[in-house]
Amino acid sequence: MLLKKKINDSLEKELDLKNKELKDIEEKTDVIMSSSMDANSKNAVKKQLVLKKIKVNNEIQDLKRQLTEIIPTDNVANHKVVCKGIMYANTKITIGWMKHRVRQDISYSKIYNDGNDISVVPLNPSDLE
Repeated sequence: MLLKKKINDSLEKELDLKNKELKDIEEKTDVIMSSSMDANSKNAVKKQLVLKKIKVNNEIQDLKRQLTEIIPTDNVANHKVVCKGIMYANTKITIGWMKHRVRQDISYSKIYNDGNDISVVPLNPSDLE
């Protein structure tokens, strides 16, 4: 959970920087257009700024897409592994974004992601649905 939050925070900071960069480009464009430069120079500088603005807009869209992909679309609390026999040592389990390696043989257990870690608890009759 913490890793996902760090990634989201990092992406949001980068998105803020890109939005500020976009605003700066727009301000520069306004300054150039109202300056006393000749028309050819204005058009050349404006063309460069427009290309940079397109690039920054694409980067912003990419960051927004990454932010929506990282947010889980379902609740991992609903996911579990029910072991009705023996789960052997060195078995690797992944639930959501968490990974767990079974260190010793376990039997008749329920393995689930509690939001902070992978938990292994004894199996209840209600888990045998």
